[in-house]
Amino acid sequence: MASENHKSRNRKSYVQFTFYNILIALIVLILGKLSYLLKFNMEGMVLPIYLPAGFNLAVLLGRNRKYAIGIFFGTALEALLFLLDSDVISWGFSLLSIVLVSIVNTMQPLLCVYLLEKFCSKKEIFFKLHYLFRYILIVHLVCIISALAIALSLFIRVDFNNALIFYGFFDWWLSNVTGIIIISPVLILLEVQDYYSWKKERILEMILFLFLTGFFYVFFLLGISPIFESVNLAYIIIPFIIWAVIRFSPRFAVIQILVIYIIAITGLVIGNSPFFENNLYDSLIMTQFFLFVISITNLYLIATVTQRKIALIQLKSYSDNLEDRVEEALSEIKVLSGFLPICSLCKKIRDEDGTWHQIETYIDNHSEAKFSHSYCPECAKDILNE
Repeated sequence: MASENHKSRNRKSYVQFTFYNILIALIVLILGKLSYLLKFNMEGMVLPIYLPAGFNLAVLLGRNRKYAIGIFFGTALEALLFLLDSDVISWGFSLLSIVLVSIVNTMQPLLCVYLLEKFCSKKEIFFKLHYLFRYILIVHLVCIISALAIALSLFIRVDFNNALIFYGFFDWWLSNVTGIIIISPVLILLEVQDYYSWKKERILEMILFLFLTGFFYVFFLLGISPIFESVNLAYIIIPFIIWAVIRFSPRFAVIQILVIYIIAITGLVIGNSPFFENNLYDSLIMTQFFLFVISITNLYLIATVTQRKIALIQLKSYSDNLEDRVEEALSEIKVLSGFLPICSLCKKIRDEDGTWHQIETYIDNHSEAKFSHSYCPECAKDILNE
């Protein structure tokens, strides 16, 4: 019986493992296809953001490393379908190249997770400044390593020149860093404790916030402002980012950054952006720099404000605990005060009912004091003399 139950649990675990890996592979494929909708064709193809990079890190950091299998096959399928749809004969048509890209895409989040678990607390990455600094540093370091691996692998194509190798390195680093910085916080913060409390009184404030931000995002990030057309007002959204972090939750703040990113890149794609320069490459660099600045600013604001809120919660908890302990201690203390009617001769004390008690009995009944009887030196001497 025990053996059958064990086999049943193993079968259920295997089915669940397979299902989640297939689901993750499909999500990676869909996010990859969405990423290519924002591609730019310059010397080579450049992706401003690679959505699966952020999803992969969030999955492995919050779930289990065994789901890396789904990431590998999802990336392989994505690369295969993309290259089959391409009209250009590329080195990626080879099985070796597809496997290489899949391995790098899988090892990148695995290495990030290993370093984050070693140097950070994954539940507090976005809530403490020193953890956030390590997170950003680790993400950039790992993405540089993976980009170097991809750039070096381009040497297997004899028709690749130095410019294409540079674009390969730049595209991989840029799109993966952006994907992780933008997407991972959204997914990770959905699973951690929210230290912000929502109040019904903020519904009107939320409506006002959405209206104003929607207006500014559309008119200024898309570069279609009817006023000040020659002035770049994109950075006017910084106060709204601060507003969202302080008044609302970190989840809302990071989702706002994702919306800003989509609007800004959309404006660049359609050629109507406040960061549009003389050529597409410079425009992309300026847009990415702007988005990187506001994303990092948003994350540091979240960490600063949340760290303060956590400190206030802990301080209140310590204060309440101290008050409870003081009240408990005071409740155990009985203090005698006022005038006590005491007999001048026998030293008995009269209580509220008019009954006379020995002084020991009265004090014992009206306080926490206890008596232990002995002799003072003078009485002890008198007893000995008797």
